[in-house]
Formats: sequence, C-alpha cells, structure tokens
Amino acid sequence: WKARRIAARTGGAVEKEAAEVSADTTVRNAKAVFSKKILAAGLGKGVELPQPLPFAGVTTGSSTKRFGGKIDPAKLFASARAGLEKDHAEQFRAFALCILAGLRRGEADNLTWEQVDLGRRVLTVERTAYHEPKSTESAREIDLGDAIIDILRAAKDDTPDPVFVLKGGKWRPQSKAAPHYRCDDAPWHTWRDLIAWLGEHGVRDAKPVHVLRKLAGSLVFTAHGIEQARGFLGHASIMTTSASYIAKAKRVTVDIPPLADEVSSAKKGRAAS
Repeated sequence: WKARRIAARTGGAVEKEAAEVSADTTVRNAKAVFSKKILAAGLGKGVELPQPLPFAGVTTGSSTKRFGGKIDPAKLFASARAGLEKDHAEQFRAFALCILAGLRRGEADNLTWEQVDLGRRVLTVERTAYHEPKSTESAREIDLGDAIIDILRAAKDDTPDPVFVLKGGKWRPQSKAAPHYRCDDAPWHTWRDLIAWLGEHGVRDAKPVHVLRKLAGSLVFTAHGIEQARGFLGHASIMTTSASYIAKAKRVTVDIPPLADEVSSAKKGRAAS
C-alpha cells in the first residue's frame, strides 16, 4: 500500500518525499489504535481482537517533515499588523497567540481569560472545562513578551468574550474525529480567514496555522537553545522539537586557521630567503 501510494506521485522527488511522510504517519496512527494504553482503557474488553494484533510487525521509516523555515517571521508579523490588526482584530489576535506564544490552534481556540495573567506576564496551558492538553508535557507556563501583552490588553478593552480570549460560537465538547473550532462559527470564521490570509502571504503548508507555532519555536531556539524551545512548545522529547519544529536559524561555517607550528615557520623562512 505504501509503495503504491508513493509510486502514484509523479511530481518528482519532493512530492514523493511528502507522500512517504504522509504514509508513515498513517501507519503509525493505525498502529496506535492498538497500543497498550488504548487496550488497557477497554478496547480489548469491548472488542474481540485477533492475535497477533492488527499491524503487529509492521514498521515505518524514519521519515519526518523537517521544518524549512523559509518564512521570515518578522516580515510576516509586520504584514499581519498592517493588514489585520485594525480591520480583522480576531484574526490578528489568533495569529499573535500562535506566533508569539507558540500555541496550537486548539489551545488558542479554547484559551480562557483565567489562563492569562497579565500582571505576572504568563499564559498557562492547562486542563480546563473547555480544553484537555494534548499530553502531560503540553501543560506548560509560557512567558509573554511585550508585543503579545499589548495585544491581549487591547483584546480585554475591546468588549471581550466573558470566558474566552478569542471570540467565537458556543463551546461544545468534541464528539467527532474532525476538530471543531468555536472561532470558525459564524460570523467570525477566524481560522478559515486567517488560513486564507496566510496563503496569500506565502504560507502554503498543509497546516499553515501550525507553521506559526514552528516559527515561534525556531525563534526561541535561536535566542535560547533547544531545551528552552522544547519546553516552550510543550514537547516530551528534544528529538520531536529538533526533527520537525526547528529551522536552521544560525549560520554555521568551518574555518581552518593557518598553522603556527615550527614546520610552518620554517617554510615561511625559506620562502623569504
């Protein structure tokens, strides 16, 4: 199945690599349905499963979709400030939460004012009545810079939603595989319109909002290192941060200085004579 899927792509090496990454992800997700954790939660009791389990022995490659980092975050933020802040405030605030605080779309969509402490200048991602963190490590405290502080203060002054930082429809529990984002309810359509705006400004990834989070992680990495970036993004492993979320942002060169030993000095002396 994987070989056929990759072979069907005829757009060259880049398209085939994307197909391989996608296929590996699909296989890993399928195997995860029969993980020890899910079996222990009751799947094995409610369903008579075969032995060996489905996907037992099926392996995947080590393919990951490394973040290219071709987007300049400073220019993108300046464009958002000029084009969105005044006339499309909700889109701008959603954009800012992802690129300045590194939030996932679901974290930003369900972020409550109780999670924001402007006095301490921190934002806390935690379990609330409206949101369950993706993992234990996803629960984290994020320090806020001047730009996002100003944006959040402006949001508080602009007849805010009494519960949520971003305006949207009524919150409802997740009941389908496809995620529901309250900020995409009418008349806001915040994420839908933000995705369209990002596409117009060069962010044409399959998950453009997630690119903002990757840009945030790369900025933290450049300034403070890989461990700080891991904690900022809420990853369990540095490998996840390094493999898929960090662009090469530091210039690396190799220089070999001229020799200064006795042999080198003797050669210089002969050349001079």
